[in-house]
Amino acid sequence: MLLTLKRERQIDIANIVLLGISLVVAIKLPFALFLFAYAILGPLHYLTEIVWLKEKNFFSKSKSTPILLIGLSVMLTIVYLLLVYYNSETASMKKVLLIIYSSLIVFAIILGSSSIFNLTKKWIIGLISATVLFILLFKDSSIYSLIFASFFTSIVHVFIFTGAFMLYGARKSKSKLGYLSVALLFICGISIFFIPINPSDYSFSKDLREAYNGSKFTILHFQLSQLFYSVDKTNFSLINEIGIKVQAFIAFIYTYHYLNWFSKTSVIGWHKVSWKWLLFCGIIWASAVGLYFIDYEKGLVTLFFISLLHVLLEIPLNTKCFVDLFSRK
Repeated sequence: MLLTLKRERQIDIANIVLLGISLVVAIKLPFALFLFAYAILGPLHYLTEIVWLKEKNFFSKSKSTPILLIGLSVMLTIVYLLLVYYNSETASMKKVLLIIYSSLIVFAIILGSSSIFNLTKKWIIGLISATVLFILLFKDSSIYSLIFASFFTSIVHVFIFTGAFMLYGARKSKSKLGYLSVALLFICGISIFFIPINPSDYSFSKDLREAYNGSKFTILHFQLSQLFYSVDKTNFSLINEIGIKVQAFIAFIYTYHYLNWFSKTSVIGWHKVSWKWLLFCGIIWASAVGLYFIDYEKGLVTLFFISLLHVLLEIPLNTKCFVDLFSRK
């Protein structure tokens, strides 16, 4: 018992230190840190989490749910590629693709969330009907596409859900340091927008710009700039004060999201799988990192399916976390 408490305390302290490191480096090197973390830590996180979720039966009471989520991931990947590479002279096709992408995400959320419960056929039919009605009512809303096509798999997944898991762990262990780390996560994220930044202190080389543009995160960057600062296409910039703050925020939440996963290896136990699975993860990870270094855009496109898959397969666990958080136990 004492050893467990000591280990949890060490992990809490480590996470507080990692929060500080992530924040400082994100402010100093917002673009380079993000590109490094996304290419190096990202693929290893996707792979190890998917294997770990498999060992836990994906926290789903339905054996068909993971298969359906994989199918949705395939469809979403196809739609994503069409969105990114389909050259249309009109905006109508892009709008249709965005609606399809957003709606598939909504179905994935409902499917994954409902899988932790033992639902009757009436409940399943009711959920499907409610989901279809929800999509029909809100599909033309720009907020609908923003939340489900962009923010759910990015900001919500790496920031909100990370905070929720940290809160769950702190509540379970009754750790004051755990609660402190949760508070610091959000304080650090928000504080970035209040820290004075001088754009002239930052360099943005041609190689760095090409790699960042290849990551396609300029879209998320613009959406956050628009949301936080009402920036439009006429005054949007990656390298002015607003642009650097937004990028520092993105770099911070992604970097800490990955580091949080690896810092809790002894608690989560994702490494306690067969050596064959670990070897498989190692080979795919090394190949992915190599591809990112050769061509960042090709790396992202190639790894997009796996990155999206780990988000969707985690939905049952996300739901369970929130249910447990709001329970009275």
